[in-house]
Amino acid sequence: LPTNASMLAEYALKNFPGIHSIEALVGNEPAKCLYENMGFEAVRIVSGKMPGNESFSVKVYLFERTA
Repeated sequence: LPTNASMLAEYALKNFPGIHSIEALVGNEPAKCLYENMGFEAVRIVSGKMPGNESFSVKVYLFERTA
């Protein structure tokens, strides 16, 4: 049974086929699994400040896909 997250991701990829990279917070394993199941590969971990709330430091998985 599809989840709301998977339905949203599928909708975004269908309507915006140019999406070739995406980020997910390190530790968000459900998101990591979702993106990997959709053909994205975690290529590295990036550290930085959270956009919109720069007082927080974050680490994110950077996912890329070629298809």
